Amino acid sequence: MRRATSTPRYEYCLVVDEICLESLDYPLPGKSPVVKLVCRDWEMYLTPEQMLKDTPWPYHADITEYDEEDVGWMYMSLDNYMEYYTDLQASDWDDVYRRPPYIDGSEDETNMIGDWRGNHAPERKAVEEN
Repeated sequence: MRRATSTPRYEYCLVVDEICLESLDYPLPGKSPVVKLVCRDWEMYLTPEQMLKDTPWPYHADITEYDEEDVGWMYMSLDNYMEYYTDLQASDWDDVYRRPPYIDGSEDETNMIGDWRGNHAPERKAVEEN
């Protein structure tokens, strides 16, 4: 079990990727847009050869078929920023970690970040072609 040796300021960082930007247009009900919260001390469990292997759909940003695997980052709703900061001061990564693409512990598909990509694929294609 990892224990934070410093404040969250030095142990974690926020990252904005394409899905985070899209969450501005497609926020989850009752949630603000999302960012990725990345753990500094995360270590990859896959070999480089395993990483190059094709992953079948629905592939989602390094997510594998192993539901319990810690992938070193999670989505965080911006309105929960201070809550996560406080929790990570008092706890460790394993206690607050939520496996992406879910944003909470429910694993309810309505709370799956990036779900709009499947629902709005024709719209996205039309925008990308223009």
